[in-house]
Amino acid sequence: MKCPQCGFRNLPGTKFCGACGADLTVQSSTTLEPFYPPRAWGRRFRQPHPEAEQARYRWRRWLPFRRPDTNPTLTLQQISEQRRLRRLIWLTALRSLAGLIPGIGLLRERRTQEGWRLLFAFLICIAIAVLCWRNFLSNIALLTIAGLVVYSVGATFFAAWQRNNLPTLSPLQRAGIWLTVVSSFFWALTVAGVVLSIWFGTAFVPFGNTGDAVMENNNLLLYSRIGRHLTNLKPNDYVVVDGERARTITQLGFNYGDVVIQFGTPIIARIEAVRSNVNGVEVEIAVPMFLGSNIVWAKAVAPMEAIQGKVIAVLNPPSRRRWLP
Repeated sequence: MKCPQCGFRNLPGTKFCGACGADLTVQSSTTLEPFYPPRAWGRRFRQPHPEAEQARYRWRRWLPFRRPDTNPTLTLQQISEQRRLRRLIWLTALRSLAGLIPGIGLLRERRTQEGWRLLFAFLICIAIAVLCWRNFLSNIALLTIAGLVVYSVGATFFAAWQRNNLPTLSPLQRAGIWLTVVSSFFWALTVAGVVLSIWFGTAFVPFGNTGDAVMENNNLLLYSRIGRHLTNLKPNDYVVVDGERARTITQLGFNYGDVVIQFGTPIIARIEAVRSNVNGVEVEIAVPMFLGSNIVWAKAVAPMEAIQGKVIAVLNPPSRRRWLP
């Protein structure tokens, strides 16, 4: 508010001039003048750090050209709708996990006819795998079960998607979802194999022993590292032994004089006896070895600490597939 006599600018609402004391009420009733506060001339504002400014320039240099956003701002209703769709998609993915048992997921999504067919095929494959465990048909049944699981999970996902009235998918999006389901299945197999290898281990028989009724060359073995298996060892059990800690005493079956046999690591052997002495518990093992064209059962002794696992199953080939007692 400017004083009409001296020109001094007073604050709005002032009745008397702060410089000359003139009455300002007459002017305020007739004319109103807006008040503009003085600017902070000469004030020094905070400057950015030079290194931060350089880093910002380098980052902006590599950014692509961004067009201004011409779309209108999303309303709260649109944001809530997007959140609802995201929740529905995650719930659909979780409900598709019921398809890990073929047919169950489709039955939950009220696809009864297709669900009962998948469940019946799954039970038939399990019966074939159990009855033909020592036959090549068991491998085909196991592969069929894997295919049924992948198809069941994918079909359950799309059935739940349709039931939740989610947006229609294009063929490219459907193909991407199928690829995701297949890759997730292989990732699950990999993780299961890693977890299984923590408790168990697999090894191939590195020798050919025609005189053994249980194992033969290139058999795939499953051995256990669980403590209760390693503490209940008895004769005729097959074990995986650290060959560097085993020492040869005699040879069984052939006499080649003073032949020194050096074992590799690890070796697969059959337990002959378990004995205790001043050095602790030792295990007498029979190891098949190649000497020329003949197979010699070399007798060796290994400490109990050298036993890495007990063979509990022969997985390959199917004709010899079995669980060992």
